Amino acid sequence: MQAFTPTFSDFQNYLRWPDYQQPLTDSSKKPLLVQVRTFLSEYPLLLIFMLLSTGMVLLMEQVTGENIFTPLLQRYTSSIGILVAAVPVAVILEEVVFRAILRLTPNRLRNTGSFLVAGLVGYCYQHIPGSNHQTSTLWFVLTWGVAAYALGNWLKRPAVFNRIHAFWQANFRWIYYAITGLYACSKIHDGFNALTGWQLLILPLMLLIGLLSGSYYGYIRMKYGFWYAVAVHSLMIVTPLTLEVLRTL
Repeated sequence: MQAFTPTFSDFQNYLRWPDYQQPLTDSSKKPLLVQVRTFLSEYPLLLIFMLLSTGMVLLMEQVTGENIFTPLLQRYTSSIGILVAAVPVAVILEEVVFRAILRLTPNRLRNTGSFLVAGLVGYCYQHIPGSNHQTSTLWFVLTWGVAAYALGNWLKRPAVFNRIHAFWQANFRWIYYAITGLYACSKIHDGFNALTGWQLLILPLMLLIGLLSGSYYGYIRMKYGFWYAVAVHSLMIVTPLTLEVLRTL
């Protein structure tokens, strides 16, 4: 209990006032062994979120009557290696999208801008009537390329980046909350398709767990670095997936 209290207090304090600068960052000069030991000292908090992740999966299975991972396992029965490789790849991409922007650099800012432009252009082209697939794809690539190039040239100016970075630091608390909320909403998206009728009542619980998990991932990302967040995120997926594999053997 004494070991758990400081860990929980650190996380709770970070939720109240997220700090843009943390003692341990991606460029920390502290020995790797020191970072790993500090990270492992927070194991009670990690176990709690692993239980929440697994419990949410079990609850979904009880409510819907369907095994969440069974279709996924059946799809990759002949090539389990693809499934194993897909987990870290998906986690890394998700961490890049949702957490890498928590600490801005010129390259990250340009890449984020390019990603947002791609999403906006793709959304617009989906709603253009009367255009065939090949034409839409060609114009999407051209429009996105020109817009991303122009935006990248503007964002790489030191004066522009410095203004954006200053705003990011001054308003980081609300940016952190917004990104956490976006992550939580993305996680309940599948719930709208899997749940019907009274089952939708568990969506607030899914949203709450998504908010807590997103906050925890952001906390790990800012305190320990990108790859620590990838490891934690992978554990949150692998743990219920492993239980499902054992149940279907």
